[in-house]
Amino acid sequence: MSKVAARPVGRPRADGKPPLDRRQVLMTAGQLITEYGYAGTSLRMVAEALGTSAPAIAQRFGNKAELLNELVTMMSDVSVRFHAGLEEMNLRPDVRLYKMVHSEVLALAGAEHAPISVFYLPELRRPEFKAAQEARAKMMRFYFDAIGEGIESGVFHPVRVVIAAEQVFQLTETIIIAQDRSTLGEPAQLAEQTADFVLRGLLAKPGRAESVRLAAGKIDLSMT
Repeated sequence: MSKVAARPVGRPRADGKPPLDRRQVLMTAGQLITEYGYAGTSLRMVAEALGTSAPAIAQRFGNKAELLNELVTMMSDVSVRFHAGLEEMNLRPDVRLYKMVHSEVLALAGAEHAPISVFYLPELRRPEFKAAQEARAKMMRFYFDAIGEGIESGVFHPVRVVIAAEQVFQLTETIIIAQDRSTLGEPAQLAEQTADFVLRGLLAKPGRAESVRLAAGKIDLSMT
C-alpha cells in the first residue's frame, strides 16, 4: 500500500508560509503571558511573535482565554498520562505516591523554557477558565486516590484525604512559584527531598521509607 506524506494541519497561509503549529501558538502565548501577565498580553502580541495576524490566530485558535485553557490542559495531560500509567501498575500506594511526587517535581524543575507559571495565574479562578480548572482537578484526583488507598490499607496515617492531597500537590508545584529556582538546588536533589518529605509525613511505619524509595526507583516509567 502506498503511503501519503503527512501534511501540516491547517490551511496554507496567504503569505506562503507553512500553517501555524498549534503547540507553537500555545507555547508562544504562554511565554508572553508569563512575561507580561494575562491582562498585559494580547492576541496581537502573540500574532506578531509568530509572524501572523491577530484575526488569523482568533479564527483558528479562539480568543485569549481559549488559548490559555488549551495550554493548561495540554501541559496537564503529560502528568495525567504518567499518573494513569502508574495507576495501571497496581503498585503499593506509598511507592506510587513517592514516584508521583518525585517525577512531578523532576519534570517541573527541568522545564526551563516551558511556561509552567501559568498554572498559578490568579485569573484561572474565573468562570471562563473551567477547562483549566478541570485539568488541575484531574491531576489532583490521582493524589487523592493514592493517599486514600494508603490510609485504607494502613500504610499511611489516618488524615483528611482532601487536605493531604491538596498539600502534597502544592508541594510538587513549589518550583513554579519560586522567585529564584537556583536556590532550590539541582532538579534531582529537589525531587528526592520533596518525595522524602511527603513520605515521612504520611507513612504509618517510617522504617519502610528506604524500601519505598528503592521500589520507586525501579519503576521504568518517566514523565515525558
